[in-house]
Amino acid sequence: MSSEKKASRPVSRRTLVGAAVWATPVVAVIAATPAHAVGSPVTREAVTNAQVPSVGNDNTRGLLQLNYAAIKYDWSAWGKQWGDVPTQAIVDWSVVVKNSAGEVVHTFKDAKSLTISRSEHIRADGFAYNLPAGTYTVVSQITSVVYSPATVSGVTFYTAPSSSSATIQVL
Repeated sequence: MSSEKKASRPVSRRTLVGAAVWATPVVAVIAATPAHAVGSPVTREAVTNAQVPSVGNDNTRGLLQLNYAAIKYDWSAWGKQWGDVPTQAIVDWSVVVKNSAGEVVHTFKDAKSLTISRSEHIRADGFAYNLPAGTYTVVSQITSVVYSPATVSGVTFYTAPSSSSATIQVL
């Protein structure tokens, strides 16, 4: 048997560059896959102030009446199916009265770790008595929202703190 030897040529720079160009996109796609598989946070205002606080004074001197302030967990804000969103939210929520200097002069609600389920509303109401005449602001403030479970089907859910307010003149 005879064996033939083929003459080998050195690999050219053009061949090396061409191979590198074709290999680069494959490496980039492979490197990007794990980050996508983990899931990224989805931010929506799913726990919100249901409306601007409703206030009045019944023309009574020194009285501020909070008719209604509420927060709600609107699970449909995520744009997902019922089973693909967190079942509940743990919320820090306060409803306070501030004077014209911005000082808190009355607290209607100061709830820490308040649990609210999907589609649920929680409300606050009441009276603040013996306030000096002046302008007051009622502030409904959501300071923290943590979802449980925080991650569903690889998606992490998040809602930023928010507030809503109404101003009233007390006689």
